[in-house]
Amino acid sequence: MPKTNPAIAAEARARFLDMLAETANVSASAKHAKVSTFDVYQLRKTSKAFCDQWARALGEGYVRLEADLLAEALKPIANATADKTIKQKAEKTRIAMFLINAHRAAVRGEARVQAAPAAAAKRPTPAALRDALTRQFAQMRDRMTNGSADGDFASPAG
Repeated sequence: MPKTNPAIAAEARARFLDMLAETANVSASAKHAKVSTFDVYQLRKTSKAFCDQWARALGEGYVRLEADLLAEALKPIANATADKTIKQKAEKTRIAMFLINAHRAAVRGEARVQAAPAAAAKRPTPAALRDALTRQFAQMRDRMTNGSADGDFASPAG
């Protein structure tokens, strides 16, 4: 039997998932369900079923955000629209774009959200980064000196 977080009752889980499907906003969904974001993330890590439900709800919320943004972009702005209204629309669009960018990889399958924590990727040491940047700056200086500044640059880690 999969582990579940006893702090999140079935009704609260359902409320969270319903709001996530509407908004793609984890914090707002947790607040709506009257649970902490920590608890929902913990439950996602420990429950495969909840993780799968989360992914489906997030996907639905993502599609809704995209549709809302497209609909908003296609609406003409009236000449008499107040600056306050325009600023509110811009703020709403900014928040929606943040949410879309935050969830794009998970929703598009580029980064599968897993129930079990993934192993941390090996990070380069500060010395290795410094050396890579030094090499890259030297390559840039050489290209600028030789008049071929339009070439491709090596990656900092390479």
